Amino acid sequence: MGTIVNSLFGGHPTVIAGPSTAMVSSDAAGEDKNLRYVAATFDGFLWICFGLVAGMVIAVSTVVPSQLLSVLGGLAIFGVFISTFAGAFNGKFKNGAMVAFLIAISNVTVFSVGAAFWALLVGFVVPLLLDQEDYRKSKSKMQTENKKAKSA
Repeated sequence: MGTIVNSLFGGHPTVIAGPSTAMVSSDAAGEDKNLRYVAATFDGFLWICFGLVAGMVIAVSTVVPSQLLSVLGGLAIFGVFISTFAGAFNGKFKNGAMVAFLIAISNVTVFSVGAAFWALLVGFVVPLLLDQEDYRKSKSKMQTENKKAKSA
């Protein structure tokens, strides 16, 4: 409801617990997936406590330099960021993923076309040139699965 009201005035969503929920449901919360509910429960408890002292936190945050708050925010999501990069740039077609990411963050415009388009285009072409072994492995794996499906 708060998000709907904020949107009428051009405000941002009022849900601020999203990033911490992502952290407690990722590998950063521990290797045992069956115990991640403990991290989620603790996360919820922390948000309740934060809500109770929000007024004081806002007063403190107006005194603290904005650069320090930016650094603290970056450090809070650092583990999630690292695990995301490890997943995206490890395994098959990693060259295309890395090039697409770098082009997307460059925010370059060529022929009045934005970086997102070029990231998709180049991210598709680069693996064709550099990750041919991954294509071969994928193709042979698909052929093997097709043979198993036909024989069953």
